[in-house]
Amino acid sequence: MGKRKINIYDVANKLGVSISTVSRALNDNPKISPATTKKVKRMAEKLGFQKNPLASGLMTNKTKTIGVLVPQINKEFVAQAVRSIEDTAFDMGYSVMICQSHESYSREQESINTLLSSRVDGIIVSLALETKNLEHFHNAIDSDTPVVFFDRVPSDLPNTTKIIVDNFESAYKATNHLIDQGFKRIGHIGGPQSRKVFEDRFEGYKKALVDNKIALDDTIIEGTDLSQEDCFRAAKKILHATNPPDAIVCANHLASANTIFYALSINKSIPQDVAVVGFSENPIAEIMIPSLTAVRQPCAEMGKIATQKLIEEINFDHKNDQYVHSTIVLDTKLEIRGSSVLNVRETVGKL
Repeated sequence: MGKRKINIYDVANKLGVSISTVSRALNDNPKISPATTKKVKRMAEKLGFQKNPLASGLMTNKTKTIGVLVPQINKEFVAQAVRSIEDTAFDMGYSVMICQSHESYSREQESINTLLSSRVDGIIVSLALETKNLEHFHNAIDSDTPVVFFDRVPSDLPNTTKIIVDNFESAYKATNHLIDQGFKRIGHIGGPQSRKVFEDRFEGYKKALVDNKIALDDTIIEGTDLSQEDCFRAAKKILHATNPPDAIVCANHLASANTIFYALSINKSIPQDVAVVGFSENPIAEIMIPSLTAVRQPCAEMGKIATQKLIEEINFDHKNDQYVHSTIVLDTKLEIRGSSVLNVRETVGKL
């Protein structure tokens, strides 16, 4: 038989104190004196006692675990954000449970229920493309489980903190870059307009055209569901328009990569025949031929701040005051590369 596992009773018996004293000391309860807390922790370490997170959670009503719900973790933007969430949570004494919605509303709903059943202390979320009904998040909030959103956030859900970038300004800046390069017929391949992130990017693109007195032509605007197949379809359709664009603003990396690959497959030169600007954190953007001009988002910082704000809300004393939620807007950078400029050596840089 293996060696018996040391439990809280063993620590209490060795010190001649109650198990409640040991439990409180191990959880740094202020009711226990620093001297007693130190003595209990020393004995626990000497005996080889290891805390049971579930048991501790039952005593404190906290599990020191947060849930993370994202569309797809294999996307570079999401992967960087989740890495940052895990690192930040670990540094703050929390563990992480990760779920993926795979862009499905029903799977997102089930994942929220699973996280709540697991008694996580709070949840960080980036919405699925299918999600319109937010009732499952109301259920979380009503059960006093804080929810923080990042990137894909709801526009009409109160009592939540949101971490975003200025998607309108980012798309406006990207479109103006193309106009400054001399391109005059600029198309757009966007994402589902039901998600505010893609709606804002489309609106920023349109505003840049209006401000520069460039006509908006519906024949060179395409929406996608962000799948590989639909991004390819959109690129093919827009490049075979009767009067195709000489530049295209794409709402994500997959759309821009498919646009470049398809353009090259039909013997179009980039950027001579058509310039391309996208949104991308994917390292491949720098090594593509030509390299991709792209809006780079601070995804790691978004994950870090989302985690910090969530844990701040988890530990907030709601008895004495009301937590103030906020929307935090982070800056982006336009990385200028070969897909949008004719003289790369002179113009590559950052805006």
